[in-house]
Amino acid sequence: MSARTSEEDGRDPDALRDQIVLGRTLRDLRHRIGITQEGLAHRLGVFPTFIGRLERGERGARWHTVRKVLYALEVTPKEFGAALESREQDYQG
Repeated sequence: MSARTSEEDGRDPDALRDQIVLGRTLRDLRHRIGITQEGLAHRLGVFPTFIGRLERGERGARWHTVRKVLYALEVTPKEFGAALESREQDYQG
């Protein structure tokens, strides 16, 4: 069985790229303060698998959820925006 691309299974490739960029940005910020996925999950009251899926871009997030994560990471929206912009440059092509 061959793997299907995002276009073949009806998912928007730009939206998937955005999820990956979001996830990797959040992972970068988590690493910056030196906590584990489990530690972040504990702060948020969620399962570590949620954090892992979010960071791998397997799961999207609403702004409300992103704000909770930023609060748990002690990151301002402005700092998040700068980190997101920096990470996004890696995916422009």
